[in-house]
Amino acid sequence: MGKKIEVVYLRLSPGIKSVSESFIEKNFINLLGKYVDTRIITVKKINEIEESLKSITESNPDYLYISSFFCNFDFLEIIFWSRERLGINIPFIFYIHSILPWFDHFVNIIPFLRESDIILTPSEHAKKIFFKITPEFNVHVAPYCLDLDLIQRNLSTNKKRNKKIIAFMGRIVPEKGIGILMESLPKVLAKIDNAHLNIIGPLSREGVTDSPKSEYVKELEKFTRQHNLTKKVSFKGVRLGKDKYNTLADSDIFVNPTTAPEENLSVANIEALACGLPVITTDWAGSREIITNGKNGYLIRAKRDEKNRPFFDRKQLGPLIVRVLDDSNLCSKLKKNALTSVKKLGYKAVMPQIISLLKKREVKAGISNRWDYFKDKRPVDFSRIFNKEFLFFLFLENRFKAHTFCKLYDKLINNYAGKSVHRNKIPKFGVKEKIRQSQIIRKIRKDIFYYLTSN
Repeated sequence: MGKKIEVVYLRLSPGIKSVSESFIEKNFINLLGKYVDTRIITVKKINEIEESLKSITESNPDYLYISSFFCNFDFLEIIFWSRERLGINIPFIFYIHSILPWFDHFVNIIPFLRESDIILTPSEHAKKIFFKITPEFNVHVAPYCLDLDLIQRNLSTNKKRNKKIIAFMGRIVPEKGIGILMESLPKVLAKIDNAHLNIIGPLSREGVTDSPKSEYVKELEKFTRQHNLTKKVSFKGVRLGKDKYNTLADSDIFVNPTTAPEENLSVANIEALACGLPVITTDWAGSREIITNGKNGYLIRAKRDEKNRPFFDRKQLGPLIVRVLDDSNLCSKLKKNALTSVKKLGYKAVMPQIISLLKKREVKAGISNRWDYFKDKRPVDFSRIFNKEFLFFLFLENRFKAHTFCKLYDKLINNYAGKSVHRNKIPKFGVKEKIRQSQIIRKIRKDIFYYLTSN
């Protein structure tokens, strides 16, 4: 047997992380580690990245894994730029979890991608959006995957319960549609009086803690009191590991009515399927790649209104929940199909495809000293590699003017040497000019968002 592939995961020391972020990253590295040698190196400060890269280079790993999941994009940019500054010839595995929330940062990273880098994204939808930005690089779909055998071995449910349980799991924030779900609950209860909603997720605003409760959680609790739902809604708080999966499995249906079209592939939907739950979710992005109407769940109709604002048909939600909970034969069929459909998202199906990519590693000589070429260039100098319709360069011109990559790098390092400074703030203008600049930026962002999400 030949030498095992070695992958180093370089990560910024986390402050407060979300449950999904912690789970997705740890899960990916753990499952990848079943096939290759993996190491995790944590950088505590952004201005320590170069020293960490020098140290990593000494052991000459095959790949450096970099993720964009809820990441500090200054951290990502410094990593990509430092690879060129130091002349490092190690390819990256770059996992792009979602593009829409951070599309204005990718322009500073994309010019530094190499042909030898492995670019991964969890859905065909995200791949399509990336190609709308630039068609210059290969992107491979690698869905979030789970250890299905481990989940199934650890499931145990309460067979004696006399409730029809609806489960939601995720960050408890407005864009997840929890308020809309709770508004539909009285109509569900009018048809199914033993229905009960379990809300699983951190009760604090960020991180993996339940205290202090966020203002939004307090609003939801107030709603339950005002509508006599306190005995019909349970805020379960953070659930991890076996506890999380057993709480899901002890349910009849999973509902995720997200109102955010930028949400890509929901790991919560996948976990629900793995626990044998039918899923009702919004028909955007990656959801339609794993949920099929009437097979393993239902998709709520979603479209844009006359002002190009995304919305979904909330009137569908209550009747769909009732349809599944009220028909035991339909519910049983959906549950069986949920377990069947999720098999393609087991790590034994997904990871071998990633490993085959890694084994094709080709690092071209002569690409290790490109910083002299990049350092005096502006991001807008690379407009040729982006689609012509991509308007972000107007946005860049408006904010950075003649900033070169070298100036941006120095600015970031200097900022993080002391107190963190957000470099993307609008330049200092008078009040009227600042308002005008803000309006321009909002308009451009809106145009780009529509361009990236339209068919």
